[in-house]
Amino acid sequence: MIVGLLLMLLGYFSEAVIPGKTVWNDEQAAAYQKASGELHGASYGKGHDHSKEHAHNEPDRSSPEYLKAKEAFDRAKSELDRAANRQIWIKYGIILTGVVISACGIVRVALDKMQADEEATMTHRPKKRSS
Repeated sequence: MIVGLLLMLLGYFSEAVIPGKTVWNDEQAAAYQKASGELHGASYGKGHDHSKEHAHNEPDRSSPEYLKAKEAFDRAKSELDRAANRQIWIKYGIILTGVVISACGIVRVALDKMQADEEATMTHRPKKRSS
């Protein structure tokens, strides 16, 4: 039971214990950032000015540059989503394992207690007197 409780606690704090780099590395982050910047540039043009109040016009979604940048961004975004989901699966997998181990421990303790109670009642029954 204690091992199961420790696993549940570890699962709860797994995001602090297990580094994010196990599911999302620096190269993937750089590729995502690059793809995001290229998509932004392809969408609104390289020379747009962010100091203006309305710096962005409607993107040209039919240009080959935009389509290529969008495809690269979508690929990088799906990798990021998979990495985030993997981190969640690790967390809840650890917690679920802890719950199962704790439940097995509780069942085992309950069965042992029932067996001990049954043995105690069997040995302490008064004998019937014959008249």
